[in-house]
Amino acid sequence: MDGDKELVANFIEIELQPPVIDVSQSCATDDGFVIDARGRPGSVFEIQVSTDLNNWSTIDVITVTEETQTWLAPLTPEVTQQYYRLLEVR
Repeated sequence: MDGDKELVANFIEIELQPPVIDVSQSCATDDGFVIDARGRPGSVFEIQVSTDLNNWSTIDVITVTEETQTWLAPLTPEVTQQYYRLLEVR
């Protein structure tokens, strides 16, 4: 079998971490609502807010520098209830 070549494939298994709001660490303070975002270091997330779960607005963009990134959402006195989510953009 002259000319036959052997193909060798090596695979690396990578565990992807989706962006997560760590609700066990998030809390309200006098200054606002503390959000702990978890994800891969270097990931870029949009922090979005909604009052009805249908219409979302980006209020900030953060880059995760460690596994957990803390962010402070300022309180808005006229809003009694808000929802937050993270979207990975890079």
